[in-house]
Amino acid sequence: MAESNMTNLRTLIAIAVEEATKLRAHDVEAEHLLLALSSRPTTVAGSALAKQGFSYEVIQSALNEEQLSSLRAAGVEPVPEVRLASTRRRRRPGWGASAKESLRSASQLGKKFKHRKMEELDLLLGILHAELGTVPRALTIAGIDKPTLIRALESSR
Repeated sequence: MAESNMTNLRTLIAIAVEEATKLRAHDVEAEHLLLALSSRPTTVAGSALAKQGFSYEVIQSALNEEQLSSLRAAGVEPVPEVRLASTRRRRRPGWGASAKESLRSASQLGKKFKHRKMEELDLLLGILHAELGTVPRALTIAGIDKPTLIRALESSR
């Protein structure tokens, strides 16, 4: 039996929370939602990303490079992973501004495309429509042509 749209979105949210927790993030952000979408290549959004060559590993690599680039720009050396490993999370991550904006944008896209509820592809497009933040910087660093990707995803509807 196929998962319902709501079940898919709940699963994606749970995966995004896991990603944020694994990365020791204070909040779930758009990059965690993007990782969650790419981690499920058999779903609509995961398949769309995979067809464009954007696997979980490719996205993770682009996000890692963006983080290093941002730290270098600020004149900060990355903290060795071994020092971070001992840091324990005391609470579940909250919701960051970029994740909230991606969800809001996705909801608006759902209405625009004449379906009542947000779908996975709406969430992916909501993330990609952001002009500022970690995800747009990571996509630029990875050499991804965001407008072309958005057009390809919108035409796959």
